[in-house]
Amino acid sequence: MSPETQLRLLGTPSRWRALRAWVAERPTLDIAYRIGVAVLGTAVLLVGILAIPYPGPGWAIVFAGLGILATEFAPARRTLRWLQGKYRQGMAWYSARGPAMRVPRWWLLLRLSSRHCGYWEHSGCSAAGSEWNGSGCTVP
Repeated sequence: MSPETQLRLLGTPSRWRALRAWVAERPTLDIAYRIGVAVLGTAVLLVGILAIPYPGPGWAIVFAGLGILATEFAPARRTLRWLQGKYRQGMAWYSARGPAMRVPRWWLLLRLSSRHCGYWEHSGCSAAGSEWNGSGCTVP
């Protein structure tokens, strides 16, 4: 670690911290700043919550919104730490399954989604004894 980084970590204010301290000295500006952080953080958090069920970075947006709120509000900071811990626990659990358990799940999901999306219509029914009935393959 470089000496500059060590000094910064030990409490030497960065430009952002100096600006934040300057804003904190002015009560009206401080309240406006906190309201702006609250509005922006809540908007990002709500977009993230709405994006969770869809493919894409829903949880990352939630974490970003909480990160914005955590810069000014202690409850958001506690919630962010709690969620980060739960996320780490979930990822540790998933990683502990090993590749032998993860790959078949993804393969099964791919097979089910490709069948549902009409893959079998174009490739024919490949299972032994299966027949095309007009709406999908039937397996005896």
